[in-house]
Amino acid sequence: MHALRNLLFSLALSLSTPIYAKTNSDQSLNPDPAGHKYAIVMVGSSRGERGSSLADPIDRNSFLLGGVRIYKHLRELGFNRENIYFLYADGHPDLSEPLEHETIEELRNYQFNGSYNNRATQSNLESIINRLQGQVTSNDTFVMFVGTHGDENYLEIEQDGEDEFTYIELQGLVNRIRPKQGLLVIDACHSGALAAKLEIPNYVIVSSTQSNTYGWVDRDYTTGANFFENLTDPESDANIDGRITMREAFDQTVIEGQQHWLRIKRYLLTRYNWGPFPPSMLVETSVIPMIYVESGASDEMYISKTFTFRP
Repeated sequence: MHALRNLLFSLALSLSTPIYAKTNSDQSLNPDPAGHKYAIVMVGSSRGERGSSLADPIDRNSFLLGGVRIYKHLRELGFNRENIYFLYADGHPDLSEPLEHETIEELRNYQFNGSYNNRATQSNLESIINRLQGQVTSNDTFVMFVGTHGDENYLEIEQDGEDEFTYIELQGLVNRIRPKQGLLVIDACHSGALAAKLEIPNYVIVSSTQSNTYGWVDRDYTTGANFFENLTDPESDANIDGRITMREAFDQTVIEGQQHWLRIKRYLLTRYNWGPFPPSMLVETSVIPMIYVESGASDEMYISKTFTFRP
């Protein structure tokens, strides 16, 4: 049961309609993605992903791989590596992971090279926020991703002492960065409820789950990684205007989340022989993301390059 509990901590099931929550959003805003681009990728926990006997094989390095793929897509979106910070749990990711080998090598050479402390602690995050606070201007773009375990009020980060990073603490730190356009993506159980509590002007906030539900990540899929991939994929450009908006990338991610869960559901029911009566925890899960548009922001904002379509 202990192994099952660790597995279920990350599950998802619900396929209901996504909710677009808006807070005094300015839908007339059509921001020019000029200026510099800055990002923080924070993988808060390694619990259950390092191949222990309690972890399902499809979970191995799942948080890490999600963060690595986001880093790769940020680079594709034009973020310079010197403007990206990558924080990982205890600061020692499995850099021997064979998937995403080229990106992991770039991380090894340019991020995990001793130039800053890569451990995902609140103090290290605050140090980076303080550094960026003096660099990010009202003409710039700032992106932050957090992937970890969590609940309605906090995110789990590995650090000495207290390991609960509350939504109030997250809000206080992110609010120090005042860009022209901001994006916060939270990939964690119950992140829909947590994100709903945040008040961060000029930001679009995407959560990996709906309110009060569990989530699911594995080696092949995380909501955050797929969302950033969709920001780079011309197939996401629904109106074919050459720009991929937050809404367009989000809508595509919703479809992929549904497809992902159908695959995972078949896997789990077969592997664990749950039959017609799976654990009740499964009915409290969701892989459908939510999007929150804060005051001063718009889901029509974009940070992608311009695409040219030919007939």
